[in-house]
Amino acid sequence: EPDLPDVYSRISNPNLDQVEGKLCALEHQEKARVFASGMAAISAAIMACTHSGAHVIADETVYGPTQEFLRDYLPRFGVETTFVDARDIESVASAFRPNTTLLYIESPGSILFRILDIEALCKLAHERGAQVIHDNSYSAGVFQQPSDLGVDIVVHSATKYLCGHSDVVAGA
Repeated sequence: EPDLPDVYSRISNPNLDQVEGKLCALEHQEKARVFASGMAAISAAIMACTHSGAHVIADETVYGPTQEFLRDYLPRFGVETTFVDARDIESVASAFRPNTTLLYIESPGSILFRILDIEALCKLAHERGAQVIHDNSYSAGVFQQPSDLGVDIVVHSATKYLCGHSDVVAGA
């Protein structure tokens, strides 16, 4: 990407550059993008991994608005989602279809704080040609780095632990 002068904050912003750099360091990632909300980040990541005719597998306890996005919004664009208990690797394996492009997980998960075998789930998804998105909002890159376990894209609702619960609205 070319170095853009900081003349319009929505395009190039030294504050965002700093935040994105810190997130890369925390998550052991090469690139980060900050969004106006967690759902904006989550939606953008999911849309980047799907297309019309694609299939998504998601853990049944992911963040409620993420479930709603997958269940109620994406079908209008020809994307189907199967929700499974991702603690059960066999359940996840049996949900794969030839058109599965994405496994979406969260561990610890929203509300129930279920713990998943992230590494095994990544191995399974990659063997089948799917990408893995992990919502790391509750670990904030401090307690775990899912990319070290094979996750392709890590997302955050920065409203949670990155910025102090409900102090700001942001996502990455």
